Amino acid sequence: MIVDGLRDCLSDKSFPDIGISEICSHAEVSRSTFYRLFDTPVDVLQYLVDTLVQEASERIASDRTDSGAEYIRFYLDFIDANLPLVETIILSGRIDILSRALNEHSSTLIPSELMDSFSENELDYLRAFSSSAAVSLYRVNLQHGRAESSKELWEIFKKLIKLLYENIR
Repeated sequence: MIVDGLRDCLSDKSFPDIGISEICSHAEVSRSTFYRLFDTPVDVLQYLVDTLVQEASERIASDRTDSGAEYIRFYLDFIDANLPLVETIILSGRIDILSRALNEHSSTLIPSELMDSFSENELDYLRAFSSSAAVSLYRVNLQHGRAESSKELWEIFKKLIKLLYENIR
């Protein structure tokens, strides 16, 4: 209910302008109910994003082909499927919320080929790099007025990775 109240508020206002009273009003709950479950509106937003990412990763994990490209593509597809929410997060300067959720819940998607060839620390770097790259691509795309489609962003991502790889050797 409280999460739905936040979603209702987000249709009218930007996230930084939303207070606990507004969320409670839209959710039709008391402030004490809110505080029993959450401390701040940021906690509600984090819960919403965590839930969405977890659901998406579980759906994809059951259908995956175990390819590295599929793993990285997950980030872009998730963002594309939840673009209004992602825009809200990016425009309110709370990219940390999205990055944290993507990092935490994407572990089930890491292909066995990568799991076997990386240490746990290196996998943490992989998750951080992949989620940060996807979020950054969408942030820039927003600055460009959403000039590129999700497919075009995927091609840009691949081109950037190729460029990095060729210039590091």
